[in-house]
Amino acid sequence: MLDEFEYTDDLLHDYWRYLLGQKKKFDPWLEDRDDIAAANALIVLIQRATGLLARQLTQLEGAFMETGGIREKMTAARLDARADASAPVCPDCGASMKQRTSNRGPFWGCSAFPKCKGLRKIGEEEKVTS
Repeated sequence: MLDEFEYTDDLLHDYWRYLLGQKKKFDPWLEDRDDIAAANALIVLIQRATGLLARQLTQLEGAFMETGGIREKMTAARLDARADASAPVCPDCGASMKQRTSNRGPFWGCSAFPKCKGLRKIGEEEKVTS
């Protein structure tokens, strides 16, 4: 039966602590003069390390499916950085708005355009109370 692996903030330290604990259990067989006993102990230790890595890969896959990869996280960070904190929210969908310019002058347009075509006049955001 495998021991439970406890995750903390220092994952590399956790791995080594777990693997050294497993090795300690098999030290009598690893130090045995019988080569077959030592080889079998090594095989069991390798299987436990492989199982540990497989569990970690499964956990990482779940996290990737839930939160996305580095590209998704970087895109979200860039979009958050570009967002204007003073921008009003769209009256149609509630998304943040971006200041845009047309031949009639500047206006607030929905950031979800073309899905949402919400508009506001510049200065109108002060009049709107939510």
